[in-house]
Amino acid sequence: MTTRRVTLHYYSTMKRTRSRKYSPTRILAALFIGAWTYFYSYAFLHATTRRKENDIQPKNDISSSPETALEVCSSQNNSHNPLCCASWQDENTDEWWTRHYDWILAYDNQTHTCYSRIQDAQQLQFYHKLHQVQQQCQHQVQLSQISSGYAAALMAVARSFYAAYQSQHAFQLTVQHATANWNFSPKDPHHWAFCPTRDMNCFYLPLSSCPAEQGRNDAPRGSKPTAGVALQEFQWLRQYAFRVRHVVRQHVQAYWETQPVHIQQFVHSNNSSNNNNNNPKCTAIHVRRGDIAFGKGRRYAAVDEYLMAGNVRPGETVVLLTDDTSAIEEVERYLKQDQEWIYLDRPRTTGTALGFEGFIPSQDPAYEVVSILAELQLVSHCQKLVHGKSGFVTVLAEAMSSPVLVNLPIQLDKKQQPKMDPADRAQIYLQQIREHYEEREKLTKQR
Repeated sequence: MTTRRVTLHYYSTMKRTRSRKYSPTRILAALFIGAWTYFYSYAFLHATTRRKENDIQPKNDISSSPETALEVCSSQNNSHNPLCCASWQDENTDEWWTRHYDWILAYDNQTHTCYSRIQDAQQLQFYHKLHQVQQQCQHQVQLSQISSGYAAALMAVARSFYAAYQSQHAFQLTVQHATANWNFSPKDPHHWAFCPTRDMNCFYLPLSSCPAEQGRNDAPRGSKPTAGVALQEFQWLRQYAFRVRHVVRQHVQAYWETQPVHIQQFVHSNNSSNNNNNNPKCTAIHVRRGDIAFGKGRRYAAVDEYLMAGNVRPGETVVLLTDDTSAIEEVERYLKQDQEWIYLDRPRTTGTALGFEGFIPSQDPAYEVVSILAELQLVSHCQKLVHGKSGFVTVLAEAMSSPVLVNLPIQLDKKQQPKMDPADRAQIYLQQIREHYEEREKLTKQR
Protein backbone atom coordinates (compact mmCIF):
# COMPACT_ATOMS: atom_id res chain seq x y z
CA MET A 1 0.00 0.00 0.00
CA THR A 2 2.85 2.38 0.75
CA THR A 3 4.20 2.03 -2.78
CA ARG A 4 0.78 2.79 -4.20
CA ARG A 5 0.47 5.99 -2.15
CA VAL A 6 3.89 7.19 -3.36
CA THR A 7 2.94 6.58 -7.01
CA LEU A 8 -0.35 8.39 -6.60
CA HIS A 9 1.45 11.30 -4.98
CA TYR A 10 3.90 11.53 -7.90
CA TYR A 11 1.26 11.71 -10.65
CA SER A 12 -1.37 13.72 -8.68
CA THR A 13 -0.05 16.75 -6.82
CA MET A 14 -3.61 18.11 -6.53
CA LYS A 15 -4.34 15.79 -3.58
CA ARG A 16 -1.14 16.41 -1.60
CA THR A 17 0.92 19.58 -1.43
CA ARG A 18 3.95 18.31 0.55
CA SER A 19 6.89 17.67 -1.80
CA ARG A 20 8.82 14.40 -1.58
CA LYS A 21 12.59 14.17 -1.96
CA TYR A 22 14.20 11.45 -4.13
CA SER A 23 17.68 10.11 -3.52
CA PRO A 24 20.46 10.58 -6.13
CA THR A 25 20.55 6.81 -6.55
CA ARG A 26 16.91 6.67 -7.67
CA ILE A 27 17.41 9.59 -10.07
CA LEU A 28 20.47 7.97 -11.70
CA ALA A 29 18.60 4.66 -12.03
CA ALA A 30 15.70 6.36 -13.80
CA LEU A 31 18.07 8.14 -16.19
CA PHE A 32 19.90 4.88 -16.97
CA ILE A 33 16.65 3.02 -17.74
CA GLY A 34 15.46 5.83 -20.01
CA ALA A 35 18.75 5.98 -21.93
CA TRP A 36 18.85 2.19 -22.35
CA THR A 37 15.28 2.19 -23.73
CA TYR A 38 16.09 4.97 -26.21
CA PHE A 39 19.24 3.37 -27.63
CA TYR A 40 17.65 -0.08 -27.86
CA SER A 41 14.70 1.37 -29.82
CA TYR A 42 17.04 3.28 -32.16
CA ALA A 43 19.22 0.23 -32.78
CA PHE A 44 16.17 -1.92 -33.55
CA LEU A 45 14.75 0.66 -35.96
CA HIS A 46 18.15 1.14 -37.67
CA ALA A 47 18.69 -2.59 -38.07
CA THR A 48 15.20 -3.03 -39.52
CA THR A 49 15.78 -0.22 -42.01
CA ARG A 50 19.14 -1.62 -43.09
CA ARG A 51 17.57 -5.06 -43.48
CA LYS A 52 15.01 -3.64 -45.94
CA GLU A 53 17.76 -1.90 -47.93
CA ASN A 54 19.82 -5.08 -48.14
CA ASP A 55 16.88 -7.00 -49.54
CA ILE A 56 17.30 -5.19 -52.86
CA GLN A 57 21.11 -5.13 -53.05
CA PRO A 58 23.74 -7.82 -53.60
CA LYS A 59 24.77 -9.29 -50.27
CA ASN A 60 27.60 -7.24 -48.85
CA ASP A 61 28.05 -8.25 -45.22
CA ILE A 62 31.73 -7.34 -45.22
CA SER A 63 33.90 -8.63 -42.41
CA SER A 64 35.90 -6.02 -40.51
CA SER A 65 38.49 -8.56 -39.39
CA PRO A 66 42.00 -7.32 -40.28
CA GLU A 67 43.12 -10.87 -41.09
CA THR A 68 40.90 -11.83 -43.97
CA ALA A 69 40.77 -15.12 -45.85
CA LEU A 70 42.70 -13.57 -48.73
CA GLU A 71 45.39 -12.23 -46.42
CA VAL A 72 45.88 -15.65 -44.86
CA CYS A 73 45.89 -17.44 -48.19
CA SER A 74 48.14 -15.02 -50.06
CA SER A 75 50.72 -15.02 -47.25
CA GLN A 76 51.18 -18.77 -47.57
CA ASN A 77 53.18 -20.71 -50.15
CA ASN A 78 50.65 -21.38 -52.88
CA SER A 79 52.81 -23.33 -55.29
CA HIS A 80 50.46 -26.31 -55.03
CA ASN A 81 47.27 -24.25 -54.75
CA PRO A 82 47.67 -21.11 -56.88
CA LEU A 83 44.16 -19.82 -56.15
CA CYS A 84 43.04 -17.66 -53.25
CA CYS A 85 39.29 -17.14 -52.90
CA ALA A 86 36.96 -15.06 -50.79
CA SER A 87 33.23 -15.30 -50.28
CA TRP A 88 31.30 -12.31 -51.61
CA GLN A 89 29.65 -11.94 -48.21
CA ASP A 90 32.75 -12.27 -46.03
CA GLU A 91 35.05 -9.51 -47.22
CA ASN A 92 35.51 -6.64 -49.64
CA THR A 93 38.61 -7.48 -51.65
CA ASP A 94 39.38 -3.98 -52.98
CA GLU A 95 41.88 -2.99 -50.30
CA TRP A 96 43.63 -6.37 -50.51
CA TRP A 97 43.86 -6.27 -54.32
CA THR A 98 45.12 -2.69 -54.32
CA ARG A 99 48.08 -3.80 -52.21
CA HIS A 100 48.52 -7.19 -53.89
CA TYR A 101 48.91 -5.92 -57.45
CA ASP A 102 50.93 -9.07 -58.23
CA TRP A 103 47.68 -11.08 -58.27
CA ILE A 104 45.08 -11.19 -61.05
CA LEU A 105 41.41 -12.08 -61.04
CA ALA A 106 41.07 -15.79 -61.84
CA TYR A 107 37.28 -16.02 -61.93
CA ASP A 108 34.06 -14.98 -60.21
CA ASN A 109 31.10 -17.24 -59.60
CA GLN A 110 27.85 -17.06 -57.65
CA THR A 111 29.48 -17.55 -54.24
CA HIS A 112 33.17 -16.60 -54.49
CA THR A 113 35.70 -14.34 -56.14
CA CYS A 114 39.08 -15.95 -56.77
CA TYR A 115 42.53 -14.62 -57.53
CA SER A 116 45.76 -16.19 -58.75
CA ARG A 117 49.34 -15.05 -58.30
CA ILE A 118 51.03 -13.82 -61.48
CA GLN A 119 53.63 -16.34 -62.61
CA ASP A 120 55.20 -14.44 -65.50
CA ALA A 121 58.52 -13.02 -64.26
CA GLN A 122 58.60 -10.17 -66.79
CA GLN A 123 55.05 -9.10 -65.93
CA LEU A 124 55.88 -9.14 -62.22
CA GLN A 125 59.01 -7.07 -62.80
CA PHE A 126 57.00 -4.53 -64.80
CA TYR A 127 54.34 -4.28 -62.08
CA HIS A 128 56.93 -3.76 -59.37
CA LYS A 129 58.49 -0.90 -61.37
CA LEU A 130 55.07 0.58 -62.15
CA HIS A 131 54.02 0.42 -58.50
CA GLN A 132 57.22 2.14 -57.38
CA VAL A 133 56.72 4.98 -59.86
CA GLN A 134 53.11 5.38 -58.73
CA GLN A 135 54.30 6.05 -55.17
CA GLN A 136 56.42 9.05 -56.19
CA CYS A 137 53.78 11.72 -55.65
CA GLN A 138 56.36 14.53 -55.77
CA HIS A 139 56.83 13.68 -59.45
CA GLN A 140 53.29 13.19 -60.66
CA VAL A 141 51.18 14.27 -63.61
CA GLN A 142 47.40 14.31 -63.88
CA LEU A 143 44.84 13.78 -66.64
CA SER A 144 41.28 15.03 -66.96
CA GLN A 145 39.26 12.02 -68.10
CA ILE A 146 37.44 12.58 -71.36
CA SER A 147 33.66 12.04 -71.40
CA SER A 148 33.32 9.75 -74.38
CA GLY A 149 32.51 6.13 -75.12
CA TYR A 150 33.60 3.37 -72.78
CA ALA A 151 36.49 2.07 -74.88
CA ALA A 152 37.65 5.51 -76.05
CA ALA A 153 37.76 6.92 -72.52
CA LEU A 154 39.72 3.96 -71.14
CA MET A 155 42.14 3.99 -74.08
CA ALA A 156 42.87 7.69 -73.50
CA VAL A 157 43.66 6.98 -69.85
CA ALA A 158 45.89 4.01 -70.75
CA ARG A 159 47.87 5.95 -73.37
CA SER A 160 48.52 8.82 -70.97
CA PHE A 161 49.30 6.46 -68.07
CA TYR A 162 51.90 4.57 -70.09
CA ALA A 163 53.51 7.79 -71.34
CA ALA A 164 53.77 8.99 -67.73
CA TYR A 165 55.37 5.69 -66.71
CA GLN A 166 57.92 5.95 -69.52
CA SER A 167 58.94 9.40 -68.25
CA GLN A 168 59.00 8.09 -64.64
CA HIS A 169 56.09 10.20 -63.42
CA ALA A 170 53.31 9.00 -61.15
CA PHE A 171 49.93 9.19 -62.90
CA GLN A 172 46.61 10.27 -61.43
CA LEU A 173 43.20 11.41 -62.68
CA THR A 174 42.25 15.03 -62.11
CA VAL A 175 39.33 15.87 -59.82
CA GLN A 176 36.29 16.62 -61.98
CA HIS A 177 34.69 20.04 -61.90
CA ALA A 178 31.33 20.22 -60.12
CA THR A 179 29.28 19.92 -63.31
CA ALA A 180 31.52 17.38 -65.10
CA ASN A 181 31.31 13.61 -65.05
CA TRP A 182 32.12 10.61 -67.23
CA ASN A 183 29.22 9.43 -69.40
CA PHE A 184 29.11 6.14 -67.52
CA SER A 185 29.30 7.61 -64.01
CA PRO A 186 25.96 8.03 -62.17
CA LYS A 187 25.06 11.54 -61.05
CA ASP A 188 22.59 10.44 -58.39
CA PRO A 189 24.33 10.42 -54.97
CA HIS A 190 21.99 7.61 -53.85
CA HIS A 191 22.96 5.29 -56.71
CA TRP A 192 24.97 2.23 -55.65
CA ALA A 193 27.76 3.10 -58.14
CA PHE A 194 28.00 6.79 -57.28
CA CYS A 195 31.36 8.08 -56.12
CA PRO A 196 32.45 11.68 -55.49
CA THR A 197 35.03 11.67 -58.31
CA ARG A 198 32.34 10.80 -60.92
CA ASP A 199 34.88 9.12 -63.20
CA MET A 200 36.26 5.62 -63.85
CA ASN A 201 37.31 5.36 -60.18
CA CYS A 202 33.66 4.56 -59.45
CA PHE A 203 34.18 1.19 -61.16
CA TYR A 204 37.91 0.48 -60.96
CA LEU A 205 40.53 0.39 -58.23
CA PRO A 206 42.34 3.71 -57.68
CA LEU A 207 45.37 4.23 -59.92
CA SER A 208 47.42 5.94 -57.24
CA SER A 209 47.32 7.15 -53.66
CA CYS A 210 48.72 10.52 -54.76
CA PRO A 211 46.36 13.46 -54.11
CA ALA A 212 44.30 14.58 -57.11
CA GLU A 213 43.77 18.24 -57.93
CA GLN A 214 40.88 19.96 -59.63
CA GLY A 215 41.57 21.45 -63.03
CA ARG A 216 45.07 20.01 -63.37
CA ASN A 217 45.70 18.46 -66.79
CA ASP A 218 49.44 18.20 -67.41
CA ALA A 219 49.79 14.49 -68.25
CA PRO A 220 51.15 13.59 -71.70
CA ARG A 221 48.53 12.30 -74.13
CA GLY A 222 50.70 9.43 -75.29
CA SER A 223 50.00 6.88 -78.00
CA LYS A 224 49.30 3.16 -78.19
CA PRO A 225 52.42 1.08 -78.88
CA THR A 226 52.15 -1.19 -81.89
CA ALA A 227 54.77 -3.89 -81.32
CA GLY A 228 57.54 -5.32 -79.19
CA VAL A 229 58.14 -4.91 -75.47
CA ALA A 230 56.27 -1.61 -75.35
CA LEU A 231 53.06 -3.22 -76.63
CA GLN A 232 53.34 -6.01 -74.05
CA GLU A 233 53.90 -3.51 -71.24
CA PHE A 234 50.97 -1.44 -72.47
CA GLN A 235 48.69 -4.48 -72.29
CA TRP A 236 49.90 -5.29 -68.78
CA LEU A 237 49.36 -1.67 -67.75
CA ARG A 238 45.74 -1.82 -68.95
CA GLN A 239 45.18 -4.92 -66.81
CA TYR A 240 46.63 -3.06 -63.82
CA ALA A 241 44.67 0.14 -64.46
CA PHE A 242 41.27 -1.45 -65.04
CA ARG A 243 40.88 -3.83 -62.10
CA VAL A 244 37.14 -3.90 -61.45
CA ARG A 245 35.93 -3.10 -57.94
CA HIS A 246 34.42 -5.76 -55.71
CA VAL A 247 30.91 -4.26 -55.54
CA VAL A 248 30.77 -3.84 -59.32
CA ARG A 249 31.65 -7.50 -59.87
CA GLN A 250 29.01 -8.41 -57.31
CA HIS A 251 26.45 -6.60 -59.44
CA VAL A 252 27.65 -8.50 -62.49
CA GLN A 253 26.90 -11.76 -60.65
CA ALA A 254 23.45 -10.45 -59.72
CA TYR A 255 22.98 -9.37 -63.35
CA TRP A 256 23.25 -12.98 -64.56
CA GLU A 257 20.15 -13.84 -62.57
CA THR A 258 18.15 -11.48 -64.81
CA GLN A 259 19.20 -13.32 -67.99
CA PRO A 260 17.50 -16.27 -69.76
CA VAL A 261 18.28 -19.73 -68.39
CA HIS A 262 20.44 -20.81 -71.33
CA ILE A 263 22.64 -17.71 -70.85
CA GLN A 264 23.05 -18.50 -67.15
CA GLN A 265 23.98 -22.08 -67.94
CA PHE A 266 26.56 -20.96 -70.49
CA VAL A 267 28.18 -18.58 -67.99
CA HIS A 268 28.11 -20.80 -64.92
CA SER A 269 29.45 -23.81 -66.80
CA ASN A 270 32.50 -21.76 -67.75
CA ASN A 271 32.99 -19.59 -64.64
CA SER A 272 34.16 -22.44 -62.46
CA SER A 273 37.34 -23.80 -60.95
CA ASN A 274 36.35 -27.14 -62.49
CA ASN A 275 36.38 -25.72 -66.02
CA ASN A 276 38.59 -28.12 -67.94
CA ASN A 277 38.19 -26.39 -71.32
CA ASN A 278 35.89 -29.15 -72.55
CA ASN A 279 33.00 -26.72 -73.06
CA PRO A 280 31.81 -26.16 -76.65
CA LYS A 281 33.90 -23.71 -78.64
CA CYS A 282 32.34 -20.39 -79.57
CA THR A 283 32.91 -17.47 -81.90
CA ALA A 284 32.20 -13.91 -80.82
CA ILE A 285 31.01 -11.34 -83.34
CA HIS A 286 30.87 -7.61 -82.65
CA VAL A 287 28.22 -5.88 -84.77
CA ARG A 288 28.59 -2.12 -84.43
CA ARG A 289 25.67 -0.02 -85.69
CA GLY A 290 23.82 2.73 -83.85
CA ASP A 291 25.41 6.14 -84.20
CA ILE A 292 27.97 5.26 -86.90
CA ALA A 293 25.26 6.43 -89.34
CA PHE A 294 26.10 9.97 -88.19
CA GLY A 295 29.34 9.66 -90.16
CA LYS A 296 30.17 8.61 -93.69
CA GLY A 297 33.03 6.25 -92.94
CA ARG A 298 31.29 3.02 -91.86
CA ARG A 299 28.24 1.03 -92.89
CA TYR A 300 25.89 -1.41 -91.18
CA ALA A 301 26.98 -4.91 -92.24
CA ALA A 302 24.64 -7.90 -92.20
CA VAL A 303 25.23 -10.36 -89.35
CA ASP A 304 25.55 -13.04 -92.02
CA GLU A 305 28.61 -11.21 -93.39
CA TYR A 306 30.34 -11.62 -90.03
CA LEU A 307 29.53 -15.33 -90.00
CA MET A 308 30.92 -15.81 -93.49
CA ALA A 309 34.07 -13.79 -92.73
CA GLY A 310 34.72 -15.91 -89.65
CA ASN A 311 33.90 -19.18 -91.43
CA VAL A 312 31.35 -19.94 -88.70
CA ARG A 313 29.81 -23.35 -89.27
CA PRO A 314 26.17 -24.40 -88.78
CA GLY A 315 25.45 -25.44 -85.20
CA GLU A 316 28.38 -23.50 -83.76
CA THR A 317 27.85 -21.35 -80.67
CA VAL A 318 27.97 -17.64 -81.49
CA VAL A 319 28.21 -14.87 -78.90
CA LEU A 320 26.63 -11.77 -80.43
CA LEU A 321 27.71 -8.37 -79.14
CA THR A 322 25.77 -5.45 -80.56
CA ASP A 323 24.53 -2.00 -79.63
CA ASP A 324 21.48 -2.10 -81.92
CA THR A 325 18.15 -3.91 -81.75
CA SER A 326 18.16 -4.34 -85.54
CA ALA A 327 20.96 -6.90 -85.27
CA ILE A 328 18.95 -8.97 -82.77
CA GLU A 329 15.84 -8.78 -84.96
CA GLU A 330 17.95 -9.86 -87.94
CA VAL A 331 19.19 -12.97 -86.13
CA GLU A 332 15.69 -13.85 -84.97
CA ARG A 333 14.30 -13.52 -88.49
CA TYR A 334 17.01 -14.99 -90.70
CA LEU A 335 19.64 -16.90 -88.68
CA LYS A 336 18.07 -18.31 -85.51
CA GLN A 337 18.08 -21.92 -86.72
CA ASP A 338 21.61 -21.91 -88.14
CA GLN A 339 23.69 -21.42 -84.96
CA GLU A 340 23.40 -21.57 -81.19
CA TRP A 341 23.04 -17.91 -80.27
CA ILE A 342 24.15 -16.22 -77.07
CA TYR A 343 23.29 -12.55 -76.54
CA LEU A 344 22.25 -10.54 -73.52
CA ASP A 345 18.67 -9.56 -72.81
CA ARG A 346 19.24 -5.83 -72.31
CA PRO A 347 18.10 -2.41 -73.62
CA ARG A 348 19.76 -1.35 -76.89
CA THR A 349 19.51 1.62 -79.21
CA THR A 350 17.63 1.53 -82.51
CA GLY A 351 19.60 3.15 -85.28
CA THR A 352 20.11 6.85 -84.64
CA ALA A 353 17.27 7.17 -82.10
CA LEU A 354 19.56 8.11 -79.19
CA GLY A 355 21.64 10.54 -81.20
CA PHE A 356 25.41 10.71 -81.57
CA GLU A 357 27.23 8.89 -78.75
CA GLY A 358 23.92 7.75 -77.29
CA PHE A 359 25.50 5.13 -75.07
CA ILE A 360 22.88 4.84 -72.31
CA PRO A 361 19.72 3.18 -73.70
CA SER A 362 18.81 1.93 -70.20
CA GLN A 363 19.06 5.48 -68.76
CA ASP A 364 21.31 3.97 -66.05
CA PRO A 365 25.04 4.51 -66.74
CA ALA A 366 26.18 1.90 -64.21
CA TYR A 367 23.83 -0.69 -65.72
CA GLU A 368 25.59 -0.15 -69.05
CA VAL A 369 28.99 -0.75 -67.44
CA VAL A 370 27.73 -3.93 -65.77
CA SER A 371 26.33 -5.09 -69.13
CA ILE A 372 29.69 -4.44 -70.80
CA LEU A 373 31.52 -6.40 -68.10
CA ALA A 374 29.02 -9.23 -68.53
CA GLU A 375 29.71 -9.26 -72.27
CA LEU A 376 33.44 -9.46 -71.56
CA GLN A 377 32.78 -12.58 -69.50
CA LEU A 378 30.85 -14.09 -72.40
CA VAL A 379 33.59 -13.48 -74.99
CA SER A 380 36.31 -14.72 -72.63
CA HIS A 381 35.10 -18.25 -73.39
CA CYS A 382 35.42 -17.86 -77.16
CA GLN A 383 38.42 -18.57 -79.34
CA LYS A 384 37.61 -16.28 -82.27
CA LEU A 385 36.43 -12.67 -82.61
CA VAL A 386 34.94 -11.36 -85.86
CA HIS A 387 34.59 -7.58 -85.91
CA GLY A 388 34.41 -4.40 -87.91
CA LYS A 389 36.24 -1.17 -87.15
CA SER A 390 35.60 -0.21 -83.52
CA GLY A 391 37.62 0.88 -80.50
CA PHE A 392 35.71 -1.66 -78.41
CA VAL A 393 37.54 -4.48 -80.22
CA THR A 394 40.66 -3.84 -78.10
CA VAL A 395 38.64 -4.30 -74.91
CA LEU A 396 37.06 -7.51 -76.21
CA ALA A 397 40.36 -8.99 -77.39
CA GLU A 398 41.95 -8.32 -73.99
CA ALA A 399 39.22 -10.36 -72.33
CA MET A 400 40.00 -13.37 -74.51
CA SER A 401 42.91 -15.79 -74.34
CA SER A 402 45.04 -15.54 -77.51
CA PRO A 403 42.01 -15.05 -79.79
CA VAL A 404 41.89 -15.37 -83.55
CA LEU A 405 40.91 -11.91 -84.80
CA VAL A 406 39.01 -11.61 -88.08
CA ASN A 407 38.36 -8.13 -89.44
CA LEU A 408 35.31 -7.53 -91.63
CA PRO A 409 35.84 -4.39 -93.73
CA ILE A 410 32.91 -2.05 -93.09
CA GLN A 411 34.76 1.18 -93.92
CA LEU A 412 33.50 3.37 -96.74
CA ASP A 413 35.19 6.04 -98.83
CA LYS A 414 33.85 9.20 -97.23
CA LYS A 415 34.34 11.21 -100.40
CA GLN A 416 31.99 8.91 -102.26
CA GLN A 417 29.17 9.13 -99.72
CA PRO A 418 26.42 11.73 -100.19
CA LYS A 419 25.47 14.12 -97.42
CA MET A 420 22.15 13.15 -95.83
CA ASP A 421 20.23 12.90 -92.60
CA PRO A 422 21.75 10.19 -90.32
CA ALA A 423 18.35 8.50 -89.86
CA ASP A 424 17.94 8.24 -93.63
CA ARG A 425 21.46 6.83 -93.98
CA ALA A 426 20.66 4.20 -91.34
CA GLN A 427 17.53 3.18 -93.28
CA ILE A 428 19.56 2.79 -96.45
CA TYR A 429 21.99 0.51 -94.63
CA LEU A 430 19.13 -1.60 -93.27
CA GLN A 431 17.58 -1.85 -96.72
CA GLN A 432 20.89 -3.14 -98.06
CA ILE A 433 20.86 -5.79 -95.33
CA ARG A 434 17.36 -6.93 -96.29
CA GLU A 435 18.50 -7.17 -99.91
CA HIS A 436 21.45 -9.30 -98.76
CA TYR A 437 19.10 -11.90 -97.30
CA GLU A 438 16.81 -11.81 -100.33
CA GLU A 439 19.79 -12.62 -102.53
CA ARG A 440 20.90 -15.29 -100.07
CA GLU A 441 17.49 -16.95 -100.26
CA LYS A 442 17.55 -16.93 -104.07
CA LEU A 443 20.94 -18.63 -104.10
CA THR A 444 19.73 -21.23 -101.62
CA LYS A 445 16.74 -22.12 -103.81
CA GLN A 446 18.98 -22.47 -106.88
CA ARG A 447 21.16 -25.13 -105.26
